[in-house]
Amino acid sequence: MSNEMSNDKMTKLTYAFFAAAGLSLIAVIYLLSVQFGHGSVKIGYVKSDVLLAQYKPAMSVQQRMQLESVGAQKELEGRYKELQDMDADLQNKLKVLTQQALAPQIEKFQKKQNEFYQLQQGHQQALQQKQAQLLEPIFQDISNFINKYGKDHGYTVILGTPMEGLVVYGDSGADLTDTILTELNAKVPPTMPVPFETGKADSAKK
Repeated sequence: MSNEMSNDKMTKLTYAFFAAAGLSLIAVIYLLSVQFGHGSVKIGYVKSDVLLAQYKPAMSVQQRMQLESVGAQKELEGRYKELQDMDADLQNKLKVLTQQALAPQIEKFQKKQNEFYQLQQGHQQALQQKQAQLLEPIFQDISNFINKYGKDHGYTVILGTPMEGLVVYGDSGADLTDTILTELNAKVPPTMPVPFETGKADSAKK
């Protein structure tokens, strides 16, 4: 539920969205070069992790998920403190009572412990599912924009690289990350950084 966990999930989602293009980078370039000839192929690429990390709607989703994780984290911390207190109490009682005499309390502790792990897993799954739902239209928006940009500017293919290291060498002119990021952010209304559900969420909080 921490910020680190949220960042890790965002990275995994980014990778999943762009992995197919990125992992087939060499094969695609080779096939296009064979089919069209080196001179007629126009190839560009975007650093997908950078794109999602700096595209305003994606940033807003990340911030929103971090805020929503705070409540879950506080609840888990409270439950964990309760378990610690119960454990300390049992350890003290075991000094003067037998384990058999404490069996009901030990059973209660184990039940609370299982509930804690189930609650923790439930929070994680709920947050991951919501983040995926919020990011889905953003992925589609980015994909549609890149498709149109590629057609308008005569690109044979524009590749998405989930990790910058996948591009061992690339001419600076082929890196479209900053250009596409700038144009994407320019079309985001200042009053609506996340183009979905914002009004409903704000109204619900009020």
